[in-house]
Amino acid sequence: MTSERHPDPLSELSRAAAEFLGPIADVLVQHLAAQSTSFVKLREAVARQIDDPGSRERFRENTLPLVKTGSLPAEAAKAAQPAAAPTAAQATGLARNDPHLLRELTEELGQVLGHDAARIVREQAAGCANRVQLFLKLAKLVPTLDMRRGLEARALEDYRSRLK
Repeated sequence: MTSERHPDPLSELSRAAAEFLGPIADVLVQHLAAQSTSFVKLREAVARQIDDPGSRERFRENTLPLVKTGSLPAEAAKAAQPAAAPTAAQATGLARNDPHLLRELTEELGQVLGHDAARIVREQAAGCANRVQLFLKLAKLVPTLDMRRGLEARALEDYRSRLK
C-alpha cells in the first residue's frame, strides 16, 4: 500500500513524540500544527514539550528524516495564519459556557501561580474555543511537571470524550 511507504508526516511526528510524551502526543501535535507555519517549526515546538534534554535530543534525531519530507497539511497551514482578534462575545464564550470550570482551574492553579491565577485563567480562556485548548494553554504556563501532566491528561480525556 502506498500510504505505508509514504506515511503522513504528522502521524509519524505524533508517533515519535508519543515515545517521550505518552498518549497526549497526538493531541499536542495537532494543537501545535495549527499554530505552526512550517514542519520544521512544528517539530521544534514538539521537541520543546519534552522536559528531559537527552530525550529531547533523541526525539530530534529520530525525527530528522521527517524534516526532508514533512510539510504541514493545507488546513494546518491555513489555521496557522494570524486570526482576527476574538470579539467580546467569542472571547467570553468559554467563561460564559463553563464558569464552574474556570473557578475550578483558578483554585487548582492558585496553588502554584498565586493570586494571579484568576487573571491568567481568564486571559487564557478568552482565546480558547474549547476546554482542550484551555487545558493545553494552561499546561504551558504552570511551573510544575505534575500539574502540567495533569492538565495535558485532562485535555486528552476531554478530546477523547468528544470523539465518542
